[in-house]
Amino acid sequence: LASRVRELAHKAGVRVDRVLVADASRRTRAVNAYFTGLGSTRRIVLYDTLVERFPPEEVALVVAHEIGHWKHHHLAKGLALGLAGAALGLWVGQWFLGAWVAQGWGGIAGRADPGLAAPLYALVVTGMLAATVPANWVSRRMETEADRTALELTRDPETFVRTEVRLGRENLADVVPPRWIEFLLYTHPANARRILMGEEWK
Repeated sequence: LASRVRELAHKAGVRVDRVLVADASRRTRAVNAYFTGLGSTRRIVLYDTLVERFPPEEVALVVAHEIGHWKHHHLAKGLALGLAGAALGLWVGQWFLGAWVAQGWGGIAGRADPGLAAPLYALVVTGMLAATVPANWVSRRMETEADRTALELTRDPETFVRTEVRLGRENLADVVPPRWIEFLLYTHPANARRILMGEEWK
């Protein structure tokens, strides 16, 4: 299995030093794999739940998906977008509170006035909710790109579809959620949409 994982990484042009198994079953039933490491030192970590419960070809597919994330620099892009969003949020918050104080709304005397706590909290909560929709849209795009990479690396759409069906069952997922719920709340495409991608790729 380690050899298969290294072969997939090499095929994608990603250098991997070690393949490790994490003792994840002590705290979760979830199955997962991820990259770790800084600079040129890269390791692939597999959850023991994944290795023990999934056949090797499905494990390879999950790993190929994670390789897709690494190959397309999704972590760095996500971090950059998150920092940009935080900077924008701070700027909006600064402008809003400045206007609130300047107008003296609610009898606010200055920026140190405890009366600003409630509007500041409301502003933070509103901003976080507003940021969720575009953040989830970006996440779904990245997940789709990683899925496509997994299909290209493994060239095994049958296993891709089978794995998506299995993950939907394992995670008790809503396989075909209403489109508006998926648009607002889902960080990954719905299982049915990913299954359709595998069928179309085939």
